[in-house]
Amino acid sequence: MRTRVIHLGLIVLVWAVVALPRLGSGGLTKSEGHRVVPAVEMLATGEWLVPHMFGQAYLRKPPGGPWVFAGMIELTEDRVLGPRLASAGAFLLLGLGSWWFARRWFGNAAGLAAGVATLLSPMLWNPARSAELESLNNLFAALAAWTVVELATRRACRPTLATLALGGLVAACMLVKGPAGLPAVLGLLIGVAWAGRDWKMLLTWRAWLGTLIGAAVFASVWMAIESRVRAWGLEPVRQTPGAFLFEPERLLDLAAFVPMVFLGALPCSIACLFPWGRDAKAEADEHGGAAQRRLTMARALTLGALAGTLLLLVSGVSNPRYAQPVVATMGPLMGWLAANVWIGGTFRAHRVKIARWMTLGGPVGLAGLLIGASAVFAHVIQAGYRATSGEPAGRAAARAVADRVGTDPAGPVRFLADGVIEARPETLLAFREEAARLGLDARVRWRPGLAKIAQVDIGDFRNDWLVVRHDGLGDETGPFDQWEIIHSQGVHKFVFEWRRPLIGPEP
Repeated sequence: MRTRVIHLGLIVLVWAVVALPRLGSGGLTKSEGHRVVPAVEMLATGEWLVPHMFGQAYLRKPPGGPWVFAGMIELTEDRVLGPRLASAGAFLLLGLGSWWFARRWFGNAAGLAAGVATLLSPMLWNPARSAELESLNNLFAALAAWTVVELATRRACRPTLATLALGGLVAACMLVKGPAGLPAVLGLLIGVAWAGRDWKMLLTWRAWLGTLIGAAVFASVWMAIESRVRAWGLEPVRQTPGAFLFEPERLLDLAAFVPMVFLGALPCSIACLFPWGRDAKAEADEHGGAAQRRLTMARALTLGALAGTLLLLVSGVSNPRYAQPVVATMGPLMGWLAANVWIGGTFRAHRVKIARWMTLGGPVGLAGLLIGASAVFAHVIQAGYRATSGEPAGRAAARAVADRVGTDPAGPVRFLADGVIEARPETLLAFREEAARLGLDARVRWRPGLAKIAQVDIGDFRNDWLVVRHDGLGDETGPFDQWEIIHSQGVHKFVFEWRRPLIGPEP
């Protein structure tokens, strides 16, 4: 028990060093706003089933992520730190899950190494420190995949409970990011059958039952969403999984996909090289049944990661970032390597030397290097792109507009936007908040196809302001001669303009 507590304490300490520094600093950036704005609007409107962004139904992603983020915003009263804490918390649970399963499969020492290796995987740092969906998705996908291994190898002590847990994990995974995490789950099932040379394992009924339970829960929620969309006559903004899949111009990216995934999975992917060859088999044979079972499990995890990656590849995915759920399953494999090299394991001397060389001399040195790299990531790299947040521009625009309109207009002022929301929605979130602080009732509305407004009678929009992108990168560069520019400001590589109609409002 004392050893477990020490190991857990070390894992939590590594997590705190990697995930917490400057977690709440800087405004929302990149696509964080697309995850946080729906959560903010859930809290403001009480509509939790159909996510909205600035009054527009938004179904590009399921509602699971906004649910979690809204809960954390309510708890912390901070729309930046709260969602990022949710991602960081999921990252900690991923490390603890890696520790738990590695302990079961490879022993106590492997558990510690697995947990630490997971937390020191650079590919997982950005989602763990951002208000994004990936960290939650990685957690649920990895836990589901490891549970499938337990069921397929009949290791689960309580198989019925494990089946139900799998159902809950698959449902959570799909409610966060749809089917994006399922290749990691199916990949490990294939890996177990492949390593054991028993393809009947692919038919493990508890694994499929749990997966179907989860899919059924997700389908029920989505049907309820679609029912409300139809009842309310909404026209949601959608994005199908096909938007991420095959396009002919990405052939080179597809060709490089598998090696790029395994390079991105360092340091855990180092362990993928060691369960193979005559030496690996001879070592296991020398040390008996337990070592043989552990070698088979290590091969299953390696082949499962490969199978999951190939499933993504054949579906047309070419960006290694989308393989994060597969990478998240590889921590226990690194635990197996560590237990065999550094903790009185079974590797022969020359294989120990190779492993030490590939890990820069040993676990302490490698961990120290990666912890240093995580500090550079938090304080330099991530701080750099957080400086491109659109929130300062939004607040500056609110002050400029309030000066022009006055703090007591005849009624609320409506601001229509499209390209700005697609690019940096945090800009208009900060604009709305700052306008309210200044006493201006600014109602931001997402109007898809906003650029077409310039082609119609301005009289239909005499009560509305526009917020447009005018940088050549979007499609809002058409004629806006009948709208006066009140404020223009650059945000990263974009230029946003706040415009008011040249004719007055309707009497």
